[in-house]
Amino acid sequence: MVEPLKSSTPEFLRWTLAVACKLKDFAQWKNPDKVERHLRAVRVCETAIREGRVLDGICVAAGQGVDDSANTLGFRIADVVESFVSLEAIAGTCEKCPANAIKELHPLANAGCFGLMPITNIDVYPVGETTVLGGTNLQQLLDEVLRDNFELSSRITKYFPLTRPAWYGLWIPDSPSLQQRQVQLEVMDELLVAVTDTQVNLAWKLFTAALRISVKHDFEIRIELCPAGVRDNVNWTVPEHCCRCHAPWKPDLRKSMSSCQICKYQGHPNKRHQGFVQGKRPYWKLSQFLGEQQAALFLEQYRQREG
Repeated sequence: MVEPLKSSTPEFLRWTLAVACKLKDFAQWKNPDKVERHLRAVRVCETAIREGRVLDGICVAAGQGVDDSANTLGFRIADVVESFVSLEAIAGTCEKCPANAIKELHPLANAGCFGLMPITNIDVYPVGETTVLGGTNLQQLLDEVLRDNFELSSRITKYFPLTRPAWYGLWIPDSPSLQQRQVQLEVMDELLVAVTDTQVNLAWKLFTAALRISVKHDFEIRIELCPAGVRDNVNWTVPEHCCRCHAPWKPDLRKSMSSCQICKYQGHPNKRHQGFVQGKRPYWKLSQFLGEQQAALFLEQYRQREG
């Protein structure tokens, strides 16, 4: 039996601007995970269109060869937008919505009120390998910034629980107040200025844009810190972590009661748990929805167009 390939996943923030709209027509529309699952395919679809990976209404996955008709991945645009009526209907909802933060990065983009922000400078495509853009780690960079910025450090101490590293205290509130959001925005602005990587992560820019919108319009933003984990082709496993600050569980052995070294929470940690990986949705094999013969013909036409 072949063991599945395993890889590490970085700590990341999952977030959404909690503004109601026609696209979020489900009960838990303020839940960052539920919003991401509901709207992610729209984001993927628009990215493929923007990058020119579309032929005859079919999007082809980036970062893969198109010589193997049996394994090349894609999806029909019509299948993705069916539950939202059309791309035009999506644009009609999002184009004038102030919560559409992705417009700061791509002026014509939609479904921009949610995101996943990794703590390290990586780019994760729905298909293909994770791309390392640089060596920056935001948690470590924040410690460096705060050593030279006493005023920001004082504001963090005033509005957030004390943690070491300071990074974890910032994200304990899952629905931060306006004053807390103002400090979080200042932190992200300072971090983006301090980044020395040649390419700043677009996910960092998108989250910063969302914080700026939440402060300007006083929109609620929901934020969840997700611990680092390990994934294979099927499962995503997260180790024990603090149920308050979500940092890796490092019990303070000097205390008689179990407590977190990072935030001093007293109690038991969230136990190791396992869930399913995000997967390649909405991509699947072209041959599965076109048939092998039509998939081969489609890819031949796609290759000819690409030259």
